Amino acid sequence: MSKNVQKLADALVMAQQTGQVVNYQQACELTPASDEEAYQVQALVAEKLGWFASEERFIWKTGGTLQNPSAARVRHEALVYATEKEGEGHVRHVLDERNAHDFTSIEIEVAITLARSIKSDSSIEALEAAIDNVYLSVEVCDQRVERWADLPASIRLADQQMNRAIILVGKPTKGWRDSFVNPYMSITVNQQAIALGEGTHPLGHPLALLPWLNGLSETLYSRGLEAGDTVTTGTWFGLQVLAVGDEVVASIDGLGEVRLSLEP
Repeated sequence: MSKNVQKLADALVMAQQTGQVVNYQQACELTPASDEEAYQVQALVAEKLGWFASEERFIWKTGGTLQNPSAARVRHEALVYATEKEGEGHVRHVLDERNAHDFTSIEIEVAITLARSIKSDSSIEALEAAIDNVYLSVEVCDQRVERWADLPASIRLADQQMNRAIILVGKPTKGWRDSFVNPYMSITVNQQAIALGEGTHPLGHPLALLPWLNGLSETLYSRGLEAGDTVTTGTWFGLQVLAVGDEVVASIDGLGEVRLSLEP
């Protein structure tokens, strides 16, 4: 393990503990040389903060492309179940700006929980059959390093792939449906449409990274994806940075609707 891996992990631990951000120049000087080093940083930060000491079920976020996938294991404290409904029938959830290190952004995704373990050579049909619950989910993104948009990709990966929280919205839908591959989606920010219509996932199929993730989990934690694990499957429409006072309304056909606001 390189000295830079340990130094970057120490800096990110300090940022997690203090709520501050790591200096951009310092972070660039400590940039992991590979994805392998970035995952080493993730593991060191989690170990130092005791995130996974007693957890049996795993929570993962995924991203990237089929050619260059990426992921981060998420601590259970960062998983939020949003169930409170307003009069219009949608779930309401408030984001608190005070929780941000540098900024607050969101990605609208589909999250799944597994009914059974999978294999690294599982077909799409086998993956679909292994799904227990499906949720409309919102990933809350943040960065513990300055100037997130200018950072090398391996820094963003090392910092838990920019994750701050994962919100699972409402009651889950039981089992996978064909309509979840290209669902009708609506996302508005302050009543301005960001997305409206049939979503086409950048991976082609939202479950496409599960076999790769199974292999990564086996490599990093000596066990693959198992029953009860939760995985977010990546965003259709990218990352939306929010300002205080912004209101987002997002829906995925068959999975419900959520109204989010960022408050001071």
